Amino acid sequence: MKFYHPLAAAVVAVVVCVSAFAQKIVFQAKVIDTLDGSKVVVETQSKTKFVVRCQATTAPQYGEPYGEYSRQRLSNLVLRQIVRVEYTERNEYGHILGTIFLNGEDVCLDQIA
Repeated sequence: MKFYHPLAAAVVAVVVCVSAFAQKIVFQAKVIDTLDGSKVVVETQSKTKFVVRCQATTAPQYGEPYGEYSRQRLSNLVLRQIVRVEYTERNEYGHILGTIFLNGEDVCLDQIA
């Protein structure tokens, strides 16, 4: 006896699609600039450049109190270093929203500590 449930098939298709989109993308790149205390510019081996913003963190921006200190601290940690970036999405400006790892340590968490 054969059972066919279109609703069940549709649910399975949606689950597969959603889980495919929610997959983390991971890559390595060299940090070539720091924009503020939560954003860096990275360059991959193929010379592609991305702005990466630490996900779920905020840092003082340029012109705000401690803004330059925050940027300089991030720069001291990662500038000219090879980092691992993990992300699942981009923001409205096209910046990668993710986590930056240096030697296995979460740089974004370190910044807000």
